[in-house]
Amino acid sequence: MSLKSRIVAVVLVVFVLVFAGAYVLFGWLKHDILTGIGVLYAEKQVLYNRERTLHPLMRELALARKLAQKNQKLEHALAEVRTLSGLLPTCMYCKKIRDHGGWWKPMEVYISQRTTAEFSHGICPDCLERAYADAGQPSPREG
Repeated sequence: MSLKSRIVAVVLVVFVLVFAGAYVLFGWLKHDILTGIGVLYAEKQVLYNRERTLHPLMRELALARKLAQKNQKLEHALAEVRTLSGLLPTCMYCKKIRDHGGWWKPMEVYISQRTTAEFSHGICPDCLERAYADAGQPSPREG
């Protein structure tokens, strides 16, 4: 084999080796780059999807918390406001009220036990005149 043939063969072998190495290297780089891009895209997609689905869930959770707080306030207010309802058996003379046990209680006691109402007492003008008349004294309006 001549020197020229040997040089061409060595150059060809070196070229093939360099080309094969470059092919493998670029293939590896291509795979690494595409994998990196794919991972970045997937991460961005997950973040986007999480934000897209998480935001309404977080809003719904905040509204549920607010609703629970309002319900708690309403229940507390309802517990404070005790009301009377239905028919109250009342004595037409002394105005006492019969409770469920059959006991007659003064109206003030009965209502105070079942509501948050408090009583102060006075006397209306008609009752004042009646009381003075029953006592045989002149009406305070007369003089």
